[in-house]
Amino acid sequence: MVSQVVATIFRSDLSDRLDSAHAAITKFEYLASYSWLESDVPTILVPGYPPLWLPPAGPLKLEPDSGRVYIDENAARIPDAPLEPLFGALFTQNPGFEMGSVDMITDRNNIRKLLRFIDGTSSESFKIQVEIVDGKRALFTRMENETTTVIQGFRGYGRNFEKACTNSATGTSGYHRITSFRFGDLKCVVRHETDGYIDDALGQAAAQKQTKTTDSLPQLLETLRLADQ
Repeated sequence: MVSQVVATIFRSDLSDRLDSAHAAITKFEYLASYSWLESDVPTILVPGYPPLWLPPAGPLKLEPDSGRVYIDENAARIPDAPLEPLFGALFTQNPGFEMGSVDMITDRNNIRKLLRFIDGTSSESFKIQVEIVDGKRALFTRMENETTTVIQGFRGYGRNFEKACTNSATGTSGYHRITSFRFGDLKCVVRHETDGYIDDALGQAAAQKQTKTTDSLPQLLETLRLADQ
C-alpha cells in the first residue's frame, strides 16, 4: 500500500471551523478489556484484570523511576498489527458487536495528540496512520519513533509510585479497556490503558472520609486566628 498526502491542515485554519455546539459525548459503553501476559509469545488475557489501588498503610519511600519501560506496549509486542488485540478482545467478549455502525477506531493517545494540536498546547510533531475501511470506517494507528525507552537521569517517581500503591494480577502487564461512545455524529471505539481501580468497599470508605472532612472544614476554619507579629 502506497501512502499519499490527502490534505495539509494548519492550526490557523481551524479557528473559524470549530463548532463546540456539537462537541458532545453520548451513549458511552464499556465493550471489553484485556491484560498482556508476560510471555515470549504475544498473549492477552480476556477480560483483563486492572491493578487494584492498595497503598501501604505507613509512610512511603520511593526510588526514582529507572530501567526500560513501554511507550506503546501494543506496538512493542505486535509491531505489524498493534490494533489486533483490540479486535481480539472485542469479539471475544462481544461476538455480536456491530462493527458496521462504527465510524472511527483509535487509541486514546491519538485523540490526546489531536486535542493538543487543536488547543495549541504542544508544538511536538506526531504521526498517526489512518486507514479507511469500506469507504467510511477510519482506523487510527498510533505511530511512535520508539515503542520502549530506557529511563536516563531523573524522570520522577510516577511509575514506582504506581507499582508501590497498586496490586496487579501475577504475570500480567498493561491493562487496556475498549469503550464506545458517540462524539457528535461519529460513533467511536477507543482503546485506552487504565492504571488501576478502587475496590467498592475502599471507595465507599474514602468517600465517607472525604465527606466528614468536608463537613468539618467550616468548624476548623472558625478556630483559625491570625497571630499578631
